[in-house]
Amino acid sequence: MRSLIAIRKPVAMILALTLFTVFAGLGPAYASMIGTSEVLETESRELDKERLLNALQREEVQQKLQSWGVEPDTAEARIQALTDRELARISQRMDSLPAGGDAFGGLIGAAVFVFLVLLFTDIMGATDVFPFVKK
Repeated sequence: MRSLIAIRKPVAMILALTLFTVFAGLGPAYASMIGTSEVLETESRELDKERLLNALQREEVQQKLQSWGVEPDTAEARIQALTDRELARISQRMDSLPAGGDAFGGLIGAAVFVFLVLLFTDIMGATDVFPFVKK
């Protein structure tokens, strides 16, 4: 019993020193509420991007892009780089199409939009996708 009392003080000092060194580097934690609009914007962006990438996977869209000289990988990279506003705009266009057989036109519309984005970035000099754009 005396041996436990004798080592109590050194063990307490070592424990205190260990706890101090572990928690000394941690700063205060701040918590705040995340607004519903922020969560919805993030979710809708991801859903819009997923819908557009799924549309890009269709064979008809890939054939049309390749006929314009755009590789599907390049188009996919551009879709990943679209802003929130551009994604929302494309999504609204796709949502406004009637259900059924006219979806092909919407996919072509999305492909045209991607083509225009690529053309614009070529004109601005950010990319070199189309050989017919003079620098």
